Amino acid sequence: SKAVNEINGPQSTTIIIDNSSNSQTFERRITDLLDSLTKSGNLTRTGLGIRYITITDEIAAENNLPVKNGVLIPSDDSIIKGMPAEKAGFRAGDIITKIDNTKIDEDNPLNYLIAKHAVGDTVSVTYLRDGEERIVSVKLAKLKTN
Repeated sequence: SKAVNEINGPQSTTIIIDNSSNSQTFERRITDLLDSLTKSGNLTRTGLGIRYITITDEIAAENNLPVKNGVLIPSDDSIIKGMPAEKAGFRAGDIITKIDNTKIDEDNPLNYLIAKHAVGDTVSVTYLRDGEERIVSVKLAKLKTN
């Protein structure tokens, strides 16, 4: 275990995690969030504007999917109106497999790959539609908080 980061001041935070692969991804994400908080004074969440199902071996088998990694957009209701995914033309059944040529998997989950970018950044999104690989550039937006 080790301390990821500490912010000194009236409210100090120390996060302790172990050194497994998943926790290293978590450590990177927490460090990025703390950097954002330190720079801007608030947490800004960047996103595509989709709700999705992370594809595992089990999900791929149950749904007869052509890949065992990535994320599945399960329905048109999963695409948030006015957000980048809608503007880019994503639809139900699309499987996003890469962000900026980095494969979406357990070590690089979609939310982490997107969160590394700032609002307004453009990312390359590789996805499958009807078995055909496609690539689209998407300008990221600030996620709305409920």
